[in-house]
Amino acid sequence: MGRYIRQTTKGNWNPDQLKNAVEAVKKGKKIRACAKKYKIPESTLRRRMKENNLDSPIMGVSTTFTPEQERIIVEYLKNVSGWFRGLNSIQCRKIAFDTAEKLKIKHKFNKKQKIAGKDWFCGFLKRNPDFSIRKPDVQSNEQFQQFYKKELDKFFHDLNLIIEKYEFSPDRIYNVQETEIYTVKVKENTGDKSLNSEVSWERANRTSVACATNAVGSFVPPMFVFPFEDKMQLMKISVPEDAVVECNSNGNVNEEMHLIWLKHFAEIVNPTRSDPVLLILNPHNGHASIDAYEFCKANHIHVLTLPPHAAFQMQPLNATIFVPLKRAYYRECEAYMRNTGTKEISVYKIADLFTKVLDKTASIDKAIKGFKSTGIWPINPLVLDVKKLNRCSKINIHSNAASDGDDSAGQRSSNSNSSDASRTSSSSSEDIDTSESSDSSENSDQDSDLCENRYQTRTRCQKKRKYNC
Repeated sequence: MGRYIRQTTKGNWNPDQLKNAVEAVKKGKKIRACAKKYKIPESTLRRRMKENNLDSPIMGVSTTFTPEQERIIVEYLKNVSGWFRGLNSIQCRKIAFDTAEKLKIKHKFNKKQKIAGKDWFCGFLKRNPDFSIRKPDVQSNEQFQQFYKKELDKFFHDLNLIIEKYEFSPDRIYNVQETEIYTVKVKENTGDKSLNSEVSWERANRTSVACATNAVGSFVPPMFVFPFEDKMQLMKISVPEDAVVECNSNGNVNEEMHLIWLKHFAEIVNPTRSDPVLLILNPHNGHASIDAYEFCKANHIHVLTLPPHAAFQMQPLNATIFVPLKRAYYRECEAYMRNTGTKEISVYKIADLFTKVLDKTASIDKAIKGFKSTGIWPINPLVLDVKKLNRCSKINIHSNAASDGDDSAGQRSSNSNSSDASRTSSSSSEDIDTSESSDSSENSDQDSDLCENRYQTRTRCQKKRKYNC
């Protein structure tokens, strides 16, 4: 449907004009003169005075939400946007659909995809100008480095404020992260064209696992999400003690699965008003839902999201747990196949094998080291190598000095009157940045050359494998 442009001037008056016209008539002036003066049709003025109705005119089709309900949605979007450092239009439209379903409002949204329409969203933005959609600008390397440091400073500033406000102890600071495990995994050396080995199944069965730990090394029992359409298949899985198993069509942790995990998390850690918890997670699309927001708010779970450009590098679980955990898991799968003589691992066995490895690999020392190496606890922004994180994040960001005029992709919504990022860098960090600034251009050139050489080498190897040369 195209964007409708109103052609008529009918109903272009407001209640104040009608009120002034009625008062003027009551003072003895003629109706026709008052209607002409205040730009209200004479017939409308006569009818409104007869009916004693001074409400504003209702033009066009009715909206899905009332103005009061839309204001509630705007405030919610602003709060969630602060949680997840920006929402795109698709996330906003999904939240609108969830709100309509929750309030049991009749709507014409897409029930199959569970999302509101584009036309509704355009009208929503026009009716609420204080909420806006913004498109990120393409920046040069120097601009991106400044922005990147501001994002890190803002995260540690918010982390320090929330810990001081609620007096969180390290055992109440948690990090949650999802990872994917497969039944097919073979590691081969670089340069090998083929490797003879038995693997489980012809195609990989992806299963998502949500793990969480706190800053003193206490782990929350994991949640497994299997790629099943029928929940009856979960009955065949050997469920470890206190673990949770769920399923959906693709085995991903979406909004529904994240809410289930939050309920599982609340049962384990038992947050209260006097003893709340802090949950640090990445700004994943599956984490932004109205049900998850209200559940955390009602159960005293305070959420803090990592900077989007450093979410992977700043995850304590990614820093010290997941890499050795996955290696041990695939070794356990190979040992299981050799010991049992089977040629395939059933997807129903994944939870048992993974939990067995998790108990051996996920130690207290590794969890404490993960929080310490990322600077989350104890709070220490100086342990992070900003330049190293910047180089890692630039792999997925197409920004350089020669592309300032290119169009950027993606959208991000935020509060139009939100405050600027706080600067919390200390004098020692400024000295370090000053001493390293002289080598920044040389290091960036070397990194770009290295990335280009690796890409060319990888491309040549792929061509050789393709044509068997």
